[in-house]
Amino acid sequence: AVDRLREWMRPLTPNADSYEVTWERLPPLPPRAPVDLRRHNQQLLSLPASMDLRPYTRLLDAWGVGREATQAMAAIEAGLAQHCRYERSTPTGPFAHELENFLFADRDRHGYCMHFASAAAMMLRMRGVPARVAVGLYGGQSSEGRADVRIYGSQHAHAWVEVPFRGRGYEVFDPTPPRARGRGFVSLDDAA
Repeated sequence: AVDRLREWMRPLTPNADSYEVTWERLPPLPPRAPVDLRRHNQQLLSLPASMDLRPYTRLLDAWGVGREATQAMAAIEAGLAQHCRYERSTPTGPFAHELENFLFADRDRHGYCMHFASAAAMMLRMRGVPARVAVGLYGGQSSEGRADVRIYGSQHAHAWVEVPFRGRGYEVFDPTPPRARGRGFVSLDDAA
């Protein structure tokens, strides 16, 4: 079943054991590609009204994040790579919200894919670039004896950002460090 407006798919048979997936590799996104601003009606620029955005604005300015989509994506990815590290535990620190601890805690700025994706989507929106957080599976393991089959489990859960570009649909922007993608989340309670 395909919802073309929201651009998602799901199996026709609930609880199906396997899925067949096809895809098309598009050419790389050109520099300065125009975003699809028709996505305003999907609230892809909304931010929490109660949130104090001043610290985030200072961070965006320090990282050199502009308003052009591809430049903003590259600058945000570089800033997160330089200032935050991947760890499969919830960010801790003096702030009330996990995202603030992920971006602003003095000593240890860490988080997992959802923190990288949430921070990137919020920062893109602050610069006028429509963005949404998507979740799904990443990687998987090869099936013995079947090169065309991959097996996925909860450890392959992942979150990333999608940005709508004119004439291309949603493009994946994954700010999580590549070596950490799809590694899953383990809470501190599970690790003990």
